[in-house]
Amino acid sequence: MKKPDYDISYFEELITSNDLYYAHLPKKEDKEKAPELLSEHSALVFEYAWSITEKHSLKGIIENLINESIPNKLCNRLLLAQKVERLFWRAIAYHDLGKVNHVFQQKKMNNQADVLKVCHSFESYHSAVSVYIFLADFYSDFVSLDLSDKEQIFLCNVAFYFSYPIYRHHSPTMEEAQDDDQ
Repeated sequence: MKKPDYDISYFEELITSNDLYYAHLPKKEDKEKAPELLSEHSALVFEYAWSITEKHSLKGIIENLINESIPNKLCNRLLLAQKVERLFWRAIAYHDLGKVNHVFQQKKMNNQADVLKVCHSFESYHSAVSVYIFLADFYSDFVSLDLSDKEQIFLCNVAFYFSYPIYRHHSPTMEEAQDDDQ
């Protein structure tokens, strides 16, 4: 398993005007500290996940789970395994990118910067926007793949499966994660 390149420079390039988007505000007792940038947060979360994987020797387990998830009847198993692994790491790295939501920036981050404004009904909710970004990125890669219908369905399903934890990553309980009325 090769380490994906989700470092700070990746997110600085991905997020236009990245220095205007915050992920977290400093604690009240850290008044002198600057807000954590979304690009910094995204790179840091990925780095933590990767280091936990290394520290606890989880890479082989992740690879085995991915390989075992691919039905034997599919021909492009190696390509599918690579794409599923990419989706796995990307779901972690992209989980908060919806914080580019201008309403989230204004209401939750007290950020009055002139950020991109998009008309939507998500209010300050960022997880649904994160899912949109994750899936849009997946589909931009997906359309160029030469896969059978069954392989396409499999890979699309995996992308949807990985989008659910992104959508519900702030749900404090399993009951709330199952509650679609939230």
